[in-house]
Amino acid sequence: MKKYLVGDAFNLIKELPDESIDLILTSPPYWGLRTYGQEHNWATLRAWEKEKPRWESPSYKWYREHGGVLGLEPLPDWFISHLVEFFELSKPKLKAGGSLWVNLGDTYFARWSSIRDAGRQGLGSDIRTRRTTPMGRYLQEKQLLLIPSRFAIAMQEAKWILRNDLIWSKPNIPPGPKRDRLRLSHEHFFHFVKKPKEGRAAYYYDVDEAEADLDVVICNVRPGQNGHSATFPREIIAPRISSSCPEFGTMLDPFCGSGASVEAAASLGRNAIGFEIVEKFLPRETRYATG
Repeated sequence: MKKYLVGDAFNLIKELPDESIDLILTSPPYWGLRTYGQEHNWATLRAWEKEKPRWESPSYKWYREHGGVLGLEPLPDWFISHLVEFFELSKPKLKAGGSLWVNLGDTYFARWSSIRDAGRQGLGSDIRTRRTTPMGRYLQEKQLLLIPSRFAIAMQEAKWILRNDLIWSKPNIPPGPKRDRLRLSHEHFFHFVKKPKEGRAAYYYDVDEAEADLDVVICNVRPGQNGHSATFPREIIAPRISSSCPEFGTMLDPFCGSGASVEAAASLGRNAIGFEIVEKFLPRETRYATG
């Protein structure tokens, strides 16, 4: 069984029964890279500063009601806070022996940057939006932001147990214009499990279904599908599904994009559910809206 639901993952997750999901596997929007064609209010920071200090993150509900889109938060701290908020909503839906795999990439800080549907300046040729991010604290020009690490630590603070930081090495990334640093050629794939009320975490895991017992996987980036600029290669997600979700179990991808993880899970004999806020990215034959 596979099922796609169109809408905001923060709302859709509440509709799932508790303890119904064996595996959550996803790659949420990265911070400050793409609009994915969504309408976004670039003035959310000004609105928030009328109520609270800028470094105090608003709830996702406030942010969304003021026109904000996940991934386009004015500050990385807001983005991380919203991701943790979502996975806290998902925690009751995950079985006690379930797993959460989250893929995140990093980015460099720039006070001024161009955002397009498909990526930052140099990664697309269509209409761009000029975004301004205030400097301060660790937000300094040319700074590698370490967003994946900051997210993982925030999840630990929320009492998730981090079991692996799998490095996805991407040998075929396109060349970039920078001459004063090396190119980013890896992303993180974090494996979290739930903290039990007592004792040590116990969860379903079949290490024989992983590529190897090492935490670095080399896998080429694949072209996007259905107009989505970022697509999971099957080679990187199939071992995560087979090792962390029992046969006939249920996998959820709450930010499923073109549905690569859903299709992979279904082909591997798992039930699969995908949430996506932009319907056009979904496989055409399986699109339908929740209303």
